[in-house]
Amino acid sequence: AVPGGVDEAGGADLSSAGSSPLRAPACASGAMRLSLDLLERVRLVSDPAAQGRAVDEVLLPTLGEFSAILRAKAAQAMIGAADWESVGALLATLLFAAPLLEEWQEEPPLASLDAPRAVFGAVLRGWREMREELEEHASSTLAADFFHGAGRYVGERRDFRLAAEGEAAGGEGEPLGDLSPALCEPLSLLRSQLAALRAQLPAASLRRAWRSLAEALDTWVYESVVRRSAFSAAGAQRFRRDAQALVDSFSGVSASAHTAMRRLHEVAIVFGLPPPARAELLQLASAGAAALSRRRDELGVHALDGESLSELLASLVVDS
Repeated sequence: AVPGGVDEAGGADLSSAGSSPLRAPACASGAMRLSLDLLERVRLVSDPAAQGRAVDEVLLPTLGEFSAILRAKAAQAMIGAADWESVGALLATLLFAAPLLEEWQEEPPLASLDAPRAVFGAVLRGWREMREELEEHASSTLAADFFHGAGRYVGERRDFRLAAEGEAAGGEGEPLGDLSPALCEPLSLLRSQLAALRAQLPAASLRRAWRSLAEALDTWVYESVVRRSAFSAAGAQRFRRDAQALVDSFSGVSASAHTAMRRLHEVAIVFGLPPPARAELLQLASAGAAALSRRRDELGVHALDGESLSELLASLVVDS
């Protein structure tokens, strides 16, 4: 049977043309319907050599033109002000169309053609690269905006050592207090931008984009703030609140953002321990004892190894 039926206008019907996970976006349906029409005509040709020529001379050039249009639109969407509506439409197009080509090339007549590689292999590689570029554009744009907005936060990291004891609310089992003032504005921007991505990007692209972004922020804050700061008791609790607020900023797109921000999540765990427990952990980390592995498992601390834990615990001036 030919994949897909025929609509009332006489063109191929994409509603049953494959198992693409998305509805056909308007910008994709016309091109893919034309491709399916061409594929049905190739099927009517009995000579394999003639089928191959039809694919090479008609079907692939048609998809090449479609790819060029998508590439031009992608380039336009990635310059200037963030245009998440256009980025989302392009991603929806690619995520709809690619599974169709993957299925079509595995079915007769394309699967039976004497070709050294999959018929649509080059097209699909180009689409995958385009999708990855668009998703990377989304995550890197938000990351760059956060890095720029949080510059003052990094510059004021010495405040974590100077924080007064009266600010130390938020210890184990206690409600969290205020955040660092310099972090509030970049956090607010991050949350609004994530909401915009959630409204426009397909779910699969959103998942990849937010995770890449979360990992980038985790690395940047850990390297720029945690490893370059000393912390009083109050400062440690303030950073703990900051880290939790950063993780919580992703709550609108995922309930598991902490899995992509492991180091900040684990710093918050360690800073939330009572002083005797931190002292014990430092002793185990410094000795490199086998017991450290068991203690890390108990705490749920896996991204921070013994050396990193020693460095972190040594940064707590109150425990020095």
